[in-house]
Amino acid sequence: MPRSVVLAPGSEENALASWLYASLRRGTGPVPQRERALAGLRATIGFVATDERLAATLRFDRGAVVIHDGSVSTPDLTFSGRRAALERLGGLSFARFAHLPAGPAWLDALGDLVNDDLKVYGLLGRPRLAYRVLRLLSEC
Repeated sequence: MPRSVVLAPGSEENALASWLYASLRRGTGPVPQRERALAGLRATIGFVATDERLAATLRFDRGAVVIHDGSVSTPDLTFSGRRAALERLGGLSFARFAHLPAGPAWLDALGDLVNDDLKVYGLLGRPRLAYRVLRLLSEC
């Protein structure tokens, strides 16, 4: 289990923050790879649901994760799009041994990117960070 995944005070009413909390709690089991991924991660990730005017921020700090309501600080990456497209990111799967994207959910995510239903700001500058965040949110 990670050291802590917590909702910041006041973010309980934010549906996007609650979804992120549930996804991280589901995805951060006692798997050593996830523990190492969280232990080495220090970043700020923004999520913006444009259709519902919701925003949430993940702050990773070497094993601790705090989920804030709204935008906090300047994010290293921002996932922006319809809430349904953002929630589909939690359903992505990765191949067990090669750690590469696998399954039909990736085609849906790619379609969301092409159709501008999903935008990832900072992806070109921080592709590995985007990959690590998607792995933490995924169901694998």
